[in-house]
Amino acid sequence: NEEKQSFQPGWRNNQTSSSFNSVINRAFTYQTSDELNSSIHVGKHETYNSGGYAYEFRGRLSDLQSNLSELYQLEWIDSQT
Repeated sequence: NEEKQSFQPGWRNNQTSSSFNSVINRAFTYQTSDELNSSIHVGKHETYNSGGYAYEFRGRLSDLQSNLSELYQLEWIDSQT
């Protein structure tokens, strides 16, 4: 059962408002496999859709470090990532 709902940063209900930048907001927005330009993954016991929540590593190193730190604090990155 795959989650396909979009959220606000911190996995909050999408009806709340947020003041995060667009890169952070996009990481909490469900994207289809077409939007991510990806294909399905075939495993040993299951086939997995390639849609999901993604962060694009693009830009200055200092911005990437800051964004990853913020995503960690917002629990986008956790022990199951």
